[in-house]
Amino acid sequence: MKYLFTSKESYSNIFQSVIMICGGNKWIFFTAVAVAIPTVYFSYQRYQQRRNQKKKIARLQADVLCQISQAQASGKRNNEPKSYSAQQSNQNNHKSLATEDHTTQGGEEQVSVGLEFHLPNPQKHRDYSRIHGPPVGLSSQTSQPPSSRQRRARPAFAAGDEGGGARVSVQFPEEVARARVAAEVAAEERARLRREQDQAFQRSLEEDQIKAAILASQQDEEERAERMVIEESTRLAKLEEDRQADLAHKKALIPPEPAKAEQCCNVLFKVKSDCSQFRLNRRFLSTALTSEMFLFLEAQEQLHSQEFILETAYPRTVLVKEKASAQTFTEAGFCPSCVMNVFVADDDDKKNVVVVDDHNY
Repeated sequence: MKYLFTSKESYSNIFQSVIMICGGNKWIFFTAVAVAIPTVYFSYQRYQQRRNQKKKIARLQADVLCQISQAQASGKRNNEPKSYSAQQSNQNNHKSLATEDHTTQGGEEQVSVGLEFHLPNPQKHRDYSRIHGPPVGLSSQTSQPPSSRQRRARPAFAAGDEGGGARVSVQFPEEVARARVAAEVAAEERARLRREQDQAFQRSLEEDQIKAAILASQQDEEERAERMVIEESTRLAKLEEDRQADLAHKKALIPPEPAKAEQCCNVLFKVKSDCSQFRLNRRFLSTALTSEMFLFLEAQEQLHSQEFILETAYPRTVLVKEKASAQTFTEAGFCPSCVMNVFVADDDDKKNVVVVDDHNY
């Protein structure tokens, strides 16, 4: 492939040769080209980025070398302490890698970039400084005021004798400030997200607790209602059982109904209540007590456990149960037949009941 593109053949021959290499299929060729073009483009971009980075590092190292040489020269002339120091080394005649120094001042993190190298020939760097002028961003007393371009990217330099070579610390205030602000913003964002997550979790927990409380109260109400229904049904069943037992007991106390051939008294009971009206016929022995009428009425299903008033139709006379046991039907004048009105009494009727004397029967 390399031979084809570097040869002197025409483009048509190259194109035909490439198609032959691809097996005579144009689509395979076009696919290979479509894949190769982005790959080559991005590879070239990465190559340019690495090249620019190397150039920047080289310029920075050259500027630092010039600053060190000028500082050494000015220190010798003025007999002042050197602000920059370098130590020759015959063994290490090359530039070392850049290092990062993290220091903490007042609870804040300060980032510095250090370059360690050795100067085998200081005179060479002094000559470079005289030829090319003072380096950019020199922070010594002999340097010229920086230009506007230099002020925009002014680094702060500090050097000291450490070990076998001169270690230079380069700090960029603008970049450090931007990094610090970005770190603070990221920390605040993380704290805000954590607070929002905590608040959302707390709201969800409160909602779950409220739902659980509502569900528990509903279950308690349902259980209470079921318990009340069961208790009420049990009570009604007990009352019905007692009622049936009382009816059976009262029916057992009533003497049997006499036959028609015997001397008896036919009594017609006209029962009147707010809900219904009905009649009852019963034969009693003429020698029986009139209190048997009360036993007969109390043993009826419709009048059980109810208060009622018993009176004669004509003449109208109210019968009292306590005094009815003293007379027979013959003595009361009810034979051979009579009509009795039965009124189911309420509270008002009980208050208005008039009890008559015995001679009114």
